[in-house]
Amino acid sequence: MGEYRVWLRFKRNRPGLVGGLLLLLVAVAAITAPWLTPHSPTEANLVRAFGPPSKHHSLGTDELGRDLLSRLLYGGRVSLTMGIVSLGISLTVGTALGAMGAYCGGRLDNLIGRLMDMLLAFPPLLLAIAIISLAGPGLTNAMIAVGVVQIPVFARLIRGQILILKEQEFVIAARATGATDLNMLVVHLLPNCLSPLIVQSTFVFATAILSAAMLGFLGLGAQPPSPEWGAMLSKARGYLRVAPALSILPGLAIMMSVLSLNLLGDALRDALDPKLGAVRRQV
Repeated sequence: MGEYRVWLRFKRNRPGLVGGLLLLLVAVAAITAPWLTPHSPTEANLVRAFGPPSKHHSLGTDELGRDLLSRLLYGGRVSLTMGIVSLGISLTVGTALGAMGAYCGGRLDNLIGRLMDMLLAFPPLLLAIAIISLAGPGLTNAMIAVGVVQIPVFARLIRGQILILKEQEFVIAARATGATDLNMLVVHLLPNCLSPLIVQSTFVFATAILSAAMLGFLGLGAQPPSPEWGAMLSKARGYLRVAPALSILPGLAIMMSVLSLNLLGDALRDALDPKLGAVRRQV
């Protein structure tokens, strides 16, 4: 019954529905890329460089004669994969650290807290660049770097939630029945943190896609000839006057993905926490 009420509140949020549909459109286009376009995203042909839109190339070609539509769709695969993997790293590690610190307390909590403070002391993009500088540029290292940068977000969120929940009556009752520490965390505490985790994940996912694009723009993410929206923007800088579409289209793809996740996150926050949504509307 509670899930149905959440769905009803979410359904009334039109920007959230638009965000969800936009995200679904981006995801479906990325997944079905091999069927939507017959061209390889890395197949170059200098004879057709800067080609205009045609029946063979719906959006034209880039500076190396590669099909622009193919590169956009396959670039969506790379960007979404980077966002998902980075989110998975930050969500898993951050949740584990925050839950252990809050539940155990004492020196362990202080140690994890100081480690998170150290990570937060650096600007996120500079910290990601520093990690990649040590590990080397590449898609895998970029995903790890972006994931590490976002760990404190989940660690602090979960720590605050666990500190509140572990003093509740149901936790005290479970402890009285002899529940182990692992059982307390996995069965009783973490499931009650799902709502804020889901909402925060949408925002971190958007941040991860944007950070991945920034690293790709700087040449530290996906390496040529792999299509990636940030790298495509970087390569297109020198052709703004000749072929502005090479810059505009990847930029629009990044904007649409990030905007859809932000709209979806706002709608989920209002649906899962109606009191917070009422306060935000009054402000």
